[in-house]
Amino acid sequence: MRILVPMLADAYNATAEWMQRFQQKLANDTALNQAMMQRQTAAAQAQIMQNAAALRNMLNTSNRNFQAGQDARFNAGQQQFAQHMDYMNRSALAYTLYAGDNQLVRNPQTGAVSTVTNKYGTSAWQQDGSNNILLQNPNDINPNLYLRGTYTQLENVDPMKPY
Repeated sequence: MRILVPMLADAYNATAEWMQRFQQKLANDTALNQAMMQRQTAAAQAQIMQNAAALRNMLNTSNRNFQAGQDARFNAGQQQFAQHMDYMNRSALAYTLYAGDNQLVRNPQTGAVSTVTNKYGTSAWQQDGSNNILLQNPNDINPNLYLRGTYTQLENVDPMKPY
């Protein structure tokens, strides 16, 4: 090795012109490589940004769909709970009416709903222009034929149904 190194060094002596061309070529190659690296980096960054935007869009859509589903389930649960509570309230009202020998009646002309006893029959008539309610048994007698004034027959209302 000691012998070869001096021989090779003398055989491959570079001139100043060659060294200048070598340096120029090295600088050109380095500049081309850097430019290529910058283009590749910019392309990679653009692709990453495009992928990130697509992912954000997909996540936003997914979140909106998820939130819409959550809202729909929540609203359905709220509606079901409201229906259940309405049923419970109607059941309590029906039992209270039953236990107190009462019934609900509606005036078909005014739409007013009243609570009356059913001890004297289940047919109710209201005198027009007053709050007087006549209960009768048997149920098929029309008080307009036998009493003074004008009476409207009241409709029985089922407390388990909306009125």
